Amino acid sequence: MLLASNRGFYATPQAQAYTVAGSFMHWLLTTRGTAAVSALYRTESFGSSLGEPLSRLSDEFDAFLAAITVSPQLAHAADDRFRQRPIFARPCAREVAALRDEATQAEGRGENLKAAELFGRCAALDPADPGALEARWNALREAKSPEAEAALADLLASPAIDDAMRARVDVDRGDLAALAGHADEARQDYQHAQELGLDPPMDRAVQIRLLALAFPDLAEPLRRYFDPEDEDVALLGLSEATAAHPDFGPLRYLIGLALAARGEPAWSMEELGKALALGLPDDLTAQALRVEVGDGIRQQRYDQAAEALARLMPFSKTPAAQRQADDLLSRLQIERRIFEPAAAPH
Repeated sequence: MLLASNRGFYATPQAQAYTVAGSFMHWLLTTRGTAAVSALYRTESFGSSLGEPLSRLSDEFDAFLAAITVSPQLAHAADDRFRQRPIFARPCAREVAALRDEATQAEGRGENLKAAELFGRCAALDPADPGALEARWNALREAKSPEAEAALADLLASPAIDDAMRARVDVDRGDLAALAGHADEARQDYQHAQELGLDPPMDRAVQIRLLALAFPDLAEPLRRYFDPEDEDVALLGLSEATAAHPDFGPLRYLIGLALAARGEPAWSMEELGKALALGLPDDLTAQALRVEVGDGIRQQRYDQAAEALARLMPFSKTPAAQRQADDLLSRLQIERRIFEPAAAPH
C-alpha cells in the first residue's frame, strides 16, 4: 500500500496519493474515533495509538474499498482525474513540462498552430500521455487547420486513450456537429459519450445539449457557455436566448448555476425557480434543488432552503446522492442553529 512508506507515497501520482491518504484518514476517524486519530498525530505510532499495526489496518481499509459499488460514470471520472503518472515514471519530464508551458502560453496569445506543434513534440517525447494528442487536436481545431482531422485520428488510434477521454472527444465532436446544423450526427456523438460514461456534471451538460438539438439556434450560445472565452458574454447570450425560447427550462437552469457560481444567490434562486417550474429532467432537477439549498443557506433564508431540501429527497436515490443530501441537511442544521435568532418565548 502506498501509505506504508515514504517511497510508496512519493512513487504514486500526487492526486492519487493525497486522495488515498485523505480517504484512509477519514475511514480511521469513522471506524476508530477522534481520540485514537488524535493520538496517532501525537505519537506517529499506529500500534500505540490504535492498537493495530498499519499492515492490518491497510488490509481492512482495502476490504472496505472493495465492497463499495462504483458507477461507470464515477469510474470514468476517476480514470480521467488520476490519469497522470508519477513524475519519476514520465520520460523527459522536465522537457515535456517546459514544452507544455510554452504551448499553453502560445494558446493564450492565439497562436494555435504554434501550440499544436509544441503539443505534438510533447506527444512524441511521451507517447503514453494521450493528453498531449488531445491538446494538439484542440489547438488545430481552434486554428481551423485542415490537419485537425488527422490529429483526431492520431488521438483515437493512441493505445493510451481510455473511455473517459473518448467520451470527452465525442462531446467535442457533437458540439461541432451541432454548430454545423447536423443534429442527427451530434445526437449520435452525445449518446455515444453517455454510453462510454461521463461524470455527473458532464452527463447533465450533455443532457442539455441533447434537448437543445430541437432548437438549432441554441448551438452557438451553448458553445459560448460551456467553453467561455468571456463569462459575461456567455451569460448574456443565454439570457438573450430565453426571449426566443421562454419555455425551455434548461436555459434558466444554466443561468441559475452561473449566477450561483458568481456569488449571486438571490438571482440564482429566482432563475432556478423558473427552471423548475418549466420542467427539467430528474438529474437537472436534483442539481437545481441542491444549488437552491446552498443559495438559501448563504442568504440565511432557512425555510426556503429546508423546502428545497425536502423536494430534493425523493431524487436522492443513489448512495452518493443521499450523502450529498445528508451533507446539505447537516450544513442547514448547523448554520440555522448558529445564525437563526432564537424563537421568542410564547
